[in-house]
Amino acid sequence: MTKRRKQFTEMLLMGYEFVLKEYGIDGIPNILISKSLEEDKIARITPEKDQNGNDTLIIEVSNRLLKYYSKKEQEDIIKHELVHYSLAYLGRRFKDGDKEFEDELIRLGLPNHNKIDLRGKVHIYSCNYQHDEIELLRLTKRTKVEDRICPCCKHPMKWKGTYLITKEGREKVAE
Repeated sequence: MTKRRKQFTEMLLMGYEFVLKEYGIDGIPNILISKSLEEDKIARITPEKDQNGNDTLIIEVSNRLLKYYSKKEQEDIIKHELVHYSLAYLGRRFKDGDKEFEDELIRLGLPNHNKIDLRGKVHIYSCNYQHDEIELLRLTKRTKVEDRICPCCKHPMKWKGTYLITKEGREKVAE
């Protein structure tokens, strides 16, 4: 068994035990490693239809989760997604920002995804007009000007380079 497969299997077992203990639900949704997540996503919960045409939820995680995050961070991120799933399964309010969901995160001591840093190989852009401290991080290099506009002044942002971002910091990598 490869290291990543072992990590993923442990994550599934941890998720099953978490949902059973915290919510009394005997089972978890499909958890998939996805290459199609948006650039700033590490994980998300997605509605879809099962083989019988019934509405269900799946959890998609980025391969970056297994590669660049510690085991504790991986568990917290998966548990966050499983809180979405569990509350939805129980017919309760489960979306980011819903008071019930946010209260559950606090009760369980889990992070909100807005507090989790993007890690891995990224392209960094900065405002070349007046907001040099504003940076935009993207997983793919942007060629269209409209895809790299400063959120404050709406001027084009300049590509600074490709960096590897880890928990310890960031370093520029060769192109």
